[in-house]
Order: sequence, then C-alpha cells, then structure tokens
Amino acid sequence: SSSDAADGTVYLWNLHTGSVLGSFKQNITPLQSLALVNNPRNLGSVFLSAQADKGIMHVYNFQKDQVYMKFPLPDKLVCLAASNRGTYCAGGTESGRIHIWEIATGILHRTFDAHYRKITVLRFSADDTVLFSGSEDAVVHVWMMNTILDDSQTESPAPYYSWTDHTLPITDIQCGVGRFHGARVVTSSLDHTCKLWDLSTGALLTTFLFPTKILAIAFDPAERYFLAASGTPASTSSTANEADYLIYQAMLYRAKHTQQGYTTIESVDGDSGLEQIGLGGSKRNGSKSADLIFRGHHHPILRLALNFDGSALVSGDSKGHLMVWDVASRQMVRDI
Repeated sequence: SSSDAADGTVYLWNLHTGSVLGSFKQNITPLQSLALVNNPRNLGSVFLSAQADKGIMHVYNFQKDQVYMKFPLPDKLVCLAASNRGTYCAGGTESGRIHIWEIATGILHRTFDAHYRKITVLRFSADDTVLFSGSEDAVVHVWMMNTILDDSQTESPAPYYSWTDHTLPITDIQCGVGRFHGARVVTSSLDHTCKLWDLSTGALLTTFLFPTKILAIAFDPAERYFLAASGTPASTSSTANEADYLIYQAMLYRAKHTQQGYTTIESVDGDSGLEQIGLGGSKRNGSKSADLIFRGHHHPILRLALNFDGSALVSGDSKGHLMVWDVASRQMVRDI
C-alpha cells in the first residue's frame, strides 16, 4: 500500500496478521503509480514508484527500505503499469501522453500522444499483447504492443479499438484471463457505469448501472463476477453520522428457470443489455435478484484487489483504511 504524501512511505503488509513486513521510504506516489514487477531480468523482485512531485522513477527491491535505483523521466507520470512478464513499463502523463520503457535496460522505446486529457489508468492484458489506456476524456483505447514497439513506424501508433461509450472520466480497467481472442474487459467511470467488453471483437457486451460513481474494480480470476467500489456515499447509510461507501458484487452469470421446471445457468453478456446493480436489487428483463454488497468503508474507496483464487478481497480508501474481506460471506475479517 502507498501512503499519503506527508508520510512518504510504501508499506508491505501480512494480510493474515495485519503486521507490517516492510516499509520503503522516499515516496510521494500518486494513485495508480505503483507497479510490481514480476521476475524482471537481472533485477530480482522489485517494484516501481513514479514520484508525484518530480519526473523521477524510484526502483525498490524487497531486501532494503531505501531506493535501489533512480532514473529521470521525460515527464511527471500520473499513472503506471508493468507488463505481467516484467518486460515493459508504461507511464501516462497529465497531458495524455504515454511512454513505454524496457524494464531490464531502462531504454525508452516509444513516446506518443494517446489522449486529449489526463491519463487516469493503464493496464496490460494477461498475455501482454495489449495495453489499455483510460483518460479523463472518457475514452478507453486498446493498443497492440507489437504496433507500439515497431521501430519501423515513424508516426504515432493508432489504437486497435477506441471505446467511447462512457460519458465521464475513466477510473479503472481490468482485463480477464486468457489470450487476446478469448479475454473480456471491464471498464469503470464516474458516469455510474461499468461496461463489459469482448476483446476479440471490441463489442460492448453489457452495461452495469450503479447508484454511485465507481472508482475501482476487481475481476474475479474465474470471471464469475466483478467488484465495483463506490466513490460517493450510498443513499441509505448505516448511521446518521457516517456515510456508507459500498463495494458492489456484480454477477456475470445467473440462474434461469425454464418452463419445464429445470434451472440453468446463463451468462448476462451478449446482447449489449443493461444490468442495474445496487438499486434495490439487480434487475434485468423484468427479473430481480438480491444485491450483493460489502459494507464497512466510510470514505471513498480508491483501490480493490483479489487474491489468486478470488476468496479474499482487499480494499483501500482515501483515509488510509485497508480492509480484508472474505468474499463468500462478504464479511470484513481485518481492518488495517
């Protein structure tokens, strides 16, 4: 977890005990600007931290609490992402520009204008063939990495897809498992919606409508559901003094009862329909199901993360609370 600017420290936690395993100093890291690097060549386990107050990247390994390496950047970065294989790093700027580095060498491979406004989130696909970018211009671009890294290209790369269905700034992007031709993608926005996309065709599968702004999402590893974190309080709060900021669980499959008396399971996607979540019950085509809600935060929820099997959820809010949840029961098991 990254702390606020006053502390300037990144903490490593044991989520089972709530104890601090390590702390890493000299950090002023904005949201979405911390990236864990998996097995980089010749570096061991490291993470990257883009600094909010200057155009510098800090590199840390987990054996020491001080900066392992620093290197200057062409611009201050407002978001950061590392590829899953630890080969490349992508950084986004306030002006809408994207920079691509090779992590092992630090070589800057490409710089190009991607959006008209500030880039808010960058993500790689599971197979690292695609880079997703979201911006305050309400657009999600899908970039092919082989096009970005093509040295023979002299002009700026063109996006493979441009998803323009959101109407307000993009807040998060999560890509499901699988290769390019089998993956699904969830995007969230301040327009109270999350949208599910087919990566192979670029088609919009389903829109999920929420009663609040959505600031962060997490995709179940088995793609049974996704979780959406609210950035505005729910209309019904648990107490008069504290507002509730909720985490909604949006199911991607539902039970369907046939006329013959059988129950089948069907996917909610496929016809660009609308799912209403958290509006007194999930509703679609006249059918209704109970809302699945995680309740415990009293400040805007900025980040969500699921463990490898989707059994545990970690959520972090704007006041520095980390909560660990059991997903099956939707009960909080630890407040850090």
